[in-house]
Amino acid sequence: MDWRTLYIMQNFAQKIAVVELSDDLTQGTFVKNIVSDDFAIPTTITGYGDCIYAINTHYLELTAEGADPNLVQSDVVKVYK
Repeated sequence: MDWRTLYIMQNFAQKIAVVELSDDLTQGTFVKNIVSDDFAIPTTITGYGDCIYAINTHYLELTAEGADPNLVQSDVVKVYK
């Protein structure tokens, strides 16, 4: 049942963990990881139908102070559940 499936975005690990929740939603069982060669740093996900859409962030330059907002690009990556 899809309403008991939890998708957990693991940003810097570049994968989405799939966990099936128990009927009372108090426990979960790891099912699989969803990965894509297109992931840079996926930051946000949403599901629609049989797909998950991830906002994929590309930091073009990182410094000790962090990322320059002028040097960050994003795109959307579609993966199948």
